[in-house]
Amino acid sequence: MAEESHRPLLLVDKHEKYIYDLDTPEKAVTMDYVLSESIRIGGAYWGITALDVMGRLDPQTYTRRDDVLDFVKSCRGQDGGYGFFPGMDSHINSTHYALLVLAELDALDTLTEGERLDTKEIRHQHADYHAAYTFCAVAALALLGQKADENEDWRLGHWLAERQIPKHGGFNGRPEKAPDVCYSWWITSALAVLGKLHWIDSDALTGFILRAQEEDEGGIADRPGDVPDVFHTFFGLAGLSLLDRSGSFHLRRVDPVWALPVETVRRLGLPTWEGAAGRATA
Repeated sequence: MAEESHRPLLLVDKHEKYIYDLDTPEKAVTMDYVLSESIRIGGAYWGITALDVMGRLDPQTYTRRDDVLDFVKSCRGQDGGYGFFPGMDSHINSTHYALLVLAELDALDTLTEGERLDTKEIRHQHADYHAAYTFCAVAALALLGQKADENEDWRLGHWLAERQIPKHGGFNGRPEKAPDVCYSWWITSALAVLGKLHWIDSDALTGFILRAQEEDEGGIADRPGDVPDVFHTFFGLAGLSLLDRSGSFHLRRVDPVWALPVETVRRLGLPTWEGAAGRATA
């Protein structure tokens, strides 16, 4: 408890300002902004959902709602999917992000019948491996109401828990790699679905995320001392929402399967996940 009393504060106001400042006219002419076109629709999801997790988003009064919706619509391809930026090919990842943005802004009903997605048409020839896919696999099984057998669950949970580095408190994605804040979500959410979140040192992981905050300008970096970005800001906040059992950070709890705040999932009429019970509930 003494260590917790010396823990850095969660800088919610600064993180909110950091996210809003990412899309100002001043930022739009920088090289970093131009080079982020390849992930822009992902950035919209990370930023908007981070605001929601912090309780700083009202879908109907969000001042940039119309601009964001126009941008998402402009990313739609002829195949019904969405690219990361207008003119880019459709991809399952960017399509997923686009639909999550529409869900966050309560705008899924703006899709016309002709805009409904035909997932058979979305293909990617050069798939790669990423530790975050562990979360994707676990979450997908959860959505289908399926689980691996108890032994496989134990082995997977053990491998995930071993990703925590005692010296730093953070997770790495693979053995012998440096810790990274984004895995605070990928691994914590997977462990939550498996019912094994208690296998990790939550206080140490919380401290790692908080130390990665940029104290002056806001935002969260991949690790303490690095430059923040909206990707790690969202996943850091999402991880904290699962770790904060006492509610001391006043964050909206993120559903570990949907990667959206539980309130948003319920608003959409989707089943929420009870990790401890190991089942989805309406």
